[in-house]
Amino acid sequence: MPMCYGAGTNGTLELEQALVAEDDAKRRTLIERALAGERHLLERVHALSARLRPSMLDDLGLKEAVRSLLADYEGRTGIVSHATLRFDRADVPAAVGDNLFRILQEALINVAKHSGAKEVFVNLDVTADRVALNVRDAGAGFDLERLNGRGLGILGMRERAELLGGAFTLRSDPAYGTEVSVEVPLRKSDVSGDREND
Repeated sequence: MPMCYGAGTNGTLELEQALVAEDDAKRRTLIERALAGERHLLERVHALSARLRPSMLDDLGLKEAVRSLLADYEGRTGIVSHATLRFDRADVPAAVGDNLFRILQEALINVAKHSGAKEVFVNLDVTADRVALNVRDAGAGFDLERLNGRGLGILGMRERAELLGGAFTLRSDPAYGTEVSVEVPLRKSDVSGDREND
């Protein structure tokens, strides 16, 4: 992860700075510049992370945030989205909503960048005890064995699903396109304050 890498690099530079002889001014200056650049990068990453949760999740709830995302996606990419959004319960825990939204974003990015599809089909089904997200296109799929679970943001999507105690499934075939499925369990006691709009 970028944050871990950055912190590790920063620590190495600080150690090297401490070991540089006092009279090696040129090398010390270079290390100080590298440290300053590293700190600036980390500050930007922190700031970006703070902005990662879309305000519309707070303002609109998950259902309307997904609708807004898909409308924006169509406008930007020209890819037509077909959405089925069913909510049997209004309260979706914030952590679940955040991560599912991010998974959906990543899946849509992949459709736009790699599939060549003209349409994408999104199904989001929220019941009393689980949330299921399915994103499917009929574009140019890929060989899963060659990809080996890496690239295309797959690892990040899988980790988000597993973080929620859920399951992540990826199906793809050059002849049939790609399908991303996520299923996350919910408990009746889960409360988020995130009320959905019908």
